[in-house]
Amino acid sequence: MTNRNILRDFVVYSITSIRYLLFKGYLNLFLQDMAKFQQWRMYRVSSKGTLDYRIPWLVFSSISFLESWVKKNMQVFEYGSGGSTLYFAEKTEHVISVEHDKSWYDHAKKVILDRGVGNIHYTLLEPQPLTDSMERNCADPQQYVSCFKEYKGYEFSAYANAITHYPDDSFDLVVIDGRVRHSCIAHAMQKVKKNGALLLDNADRAYYLKPFPQLHEQDKWKLVNFIGHFPYGPASVVNTTKLFIKIA
Repeated sequence: MTNRNILRDFVVYSITSIRYLLFKGYLNLFLQDMAKFQQWRMYRVSSKGTLDYRIPWLVFSSISFLESWVKKNMQVFEYGSGGSTLYFAEKTEHVISVEHDKSWYDHAKKVILDRGVGNIHYTLLEPQPLTDSMERNCADPQQYVSCFKEYKGYEFSAYANAITHYPDDSFDLVVIDGRVRHSCIAHAMQKVKKNGALLLDNADRAYYLKPFPQLHEQDKWKLVNFIGHFPYGPASVVNTTKLFIKIA
């Protein structure tokens, strides 16, 4: 890569961070985001993926927060697998991960087995064809259908319900970064321990959180908001990750 390419990336990265963070009053997030430029670029130009680096595909500032918040005795449940699965396995006692995509599942499972990681319970739960022709509202968490066109005609009820097999207050952290995230939230909230957290990625998609005003009740949940660049993402794009800490 030439110095010109590095400069171009830095300019685009900086303008994006200024536009979406500094100009909107997020000074601390802006400073954190700018401090991650070199790390962002390392991932962006690397031929290795998230599994190689064992890095979650989350906003950098949220990863920095997790570095100090996550503890070794924690139990983690995650919807959507990848570098985050290995990351949390390394830092916590046990990780339960569900994945909807078989090709990715097969690839990630091989990496997990090859590395001899023994504290991950990894399950494939693929979407199933709808058995009727009724129209469904993808913004309704009770419908279990995705708003993404490639999943039209399929439902994710088994996937979203995977966490219901565990007692309430089972998990210190529930990560929601897969399909039908609003459906996953509906089942996950009561599974989070007191002082545990629910982490939602791509939280700028309003329909994920609209059905759950209780997550914004300050006597029940404490919101920690992260906005910024993320590993492997374009310089011109920022993401939103929200962490809801259960206080009651």
